[in-house]
Amino acid sequence: MSEGKGNRAIERTHGVSRITQKKWIIRAANHLNEIDEYLTANMELTRLQIDEFCGAARAVIHFKKKSILQPMKRQKTQRAWEIGGLS
Repeated sequence: MSEGKGNRAIERTHGVSRITQKKWIIRAANHLNEIDEYLTANMELTRLQIDEFCGAARAVIHFKKKSILQPMKRQKTQRAWEIGGLS
């Protein structure tokens, strides 16, 4: 589930009971069903198009996370070069 942890680990580390976790999973599944119904009925997308849409959204999120973190890494490296007299 969260960060690859099992139900018991989540209960132990975060204090969320397994019953509550199950309720959240059911709510999320119901919500995903509603989204699926909306995309197939109102947007007239096929299952394949929905899958591609979700894959593209995941790629954008991954790219944004990476691009946000990347400049911070470059700045630290740049400062190390300046301190070492390489600039």
